[in-house]
Amino acid sequence: MEEMEYKFNTGGYLLHKGDFYETSRRVDREKEKENVPLLSDRTLIESILNEFKNYLGRTKLTINQRQVFVFLIQTLYAHWSLSGGKMPSGLRKHIARVLHLHSQNVVSRASRLNSFHYKAYSQFRNDCDNAMNHIVTWLMRDGHAEFKNKQDAENFILCR
Repeated sequence: MEEMEYKFNTGGYLLHKGDFYETSRRVDREKEKENVPLLSDRTLIESILNEFKNYLGRTKLTINQRQVFVFLIQTLYAHWSLSGGKMPSGLRKHIARVLHLHSQNVVSRASRLNSFHYKAYSQFRNDCDNAMNHIVTWLMRDGHAEFKNKQDAENFILCR
């Protein structure tokens, strides 16, 4: 019996049926490497919130500022969630707890809208960029973020 060939979306390569599974596993492993967050220590979220409030000069956040904060945390802890991926287990709950929210649904809604707002609204984008610059600089100064140099930090900010 002749082996059938299938053409899968793998950059135009022609794969045999058995090769597809190996290629799929390799692609999954590569995606996992890309999904490495800048930060993983969730105990920093409260410190990041306090620094964010200091940056704004406020003790209480408005709805828009809260959405900017959720965007920052998404970018630092689960950047892939901005393009439709899932947040790591428990991150949404932790954000809700730190923001003193009664429900995680507020965080879920904000996280779904963040990518759209960032692209559509220049004021939101500027707020996020300025806050991210401040927070990443603060994280580097205190040794929480592992950047080799300032250029790597700037690349992280620009590549979002």
